[in-house]
Amino acid sequence: MTKDEFDSILEAVRELITESLNGKYQTKDEDNTVTQKDYLNNLINKTKILQLEDIEEGVIEVRSNVDLSLINVNPSASEIINKIKAIKKKPLNKQPKVITCLFYGAPGTGKTTMATEIVKSLGKKALIRSYADIQSKYVGEGEKRLQALFAEARENDKVLILDECDALMASREASTKEWQQSMTNQFLTELDKHHGIFIATTNFVERLDAACLRRLFLKLEFKWMTNEQKNKAFKIFFNRKINNIPVDFLTAGDFKAVKERSLYEPTIKITNNNYIKLLKEEVEYKKKTIKEVNEAAKRKIGF
Repeated sequence: MTKDEFDSILEAVRELITESLNGKYQTKDEDNTVTQKDYLNNLINKTKILQLEDIEEGVIEVRSNVDLSLINVNPSASEIINKIKAIKKKPLNKQPKVITCLFYGAPGTGKTTMATEIVKSLGKKALIRSYADIQSKYVGEGEKRLQALFAEARENDKVLILDECDALMASREASTKEWQQSMTNQFLTELDKHHGIFIATTNFVERLDAACLRRLFLKLEFKWMTNEQKNKAFKIFFNRKINNIPVDFLTAGDFKAVKERSLYEPTIKITNNNYIKLLKEEVEYKKKTIKEVNEAAKRKIGF
């Protein structure tokens, strides 16, 4: 389906809805007036073609509701996307055989979100896997799955996103387990013969094998939100202005969680202080469950 065809169908649906709102379609069935049943059937037939599997990937622009400005990374998320798009526009003989990226940082800082947004911006499909999808209790089976994963990405021109990559490319010097060393060796073999785009994400960059790090050329650290980003998120999620949020270690996910939690409050009049209290509670939960947050909080107070 081309974009013009998509727009044409969408316009037809808009016309049907507008005509219904204007009273063109009545509930009566006399004098050849179109009934509500006819209207609904017509609307359904028009929209059936808009099912996801009927839309050719890359032809219809994917519109995202993700605000990339809330991701704290340098260069900015938008600059990263534009850089990769510019690389892909170059003649093939001027492009790298494989674009490799490593996104690292604390949980929730937007690493996987950034990776998927890159895929959308390029009009491609993503192949997202983690260690849990590849591991096996059988000797050599995990390596075979990893090999098959890279092959699938190449054959279908998909962007391969590997979450929790530290479990698949662990330092061979630090590891005492043969299977981990074997998996790292297999990863290096597959990456060396790969072409396309490969993005790895991890919370533990210090655990990665040195040879793997050398092959991941675009290395980016994702950090907690800046004060400016926190203030902007407050406006986006709560529709309120604020100049200072005295809470550290925040991500966009925390604001989203608080927005949902606020619906459970007994009053609809929630003040800025109420929202801040809820944000502080989210961070306390993270301190108890996420080691990196707990350690960062201790460093901040001098432990």
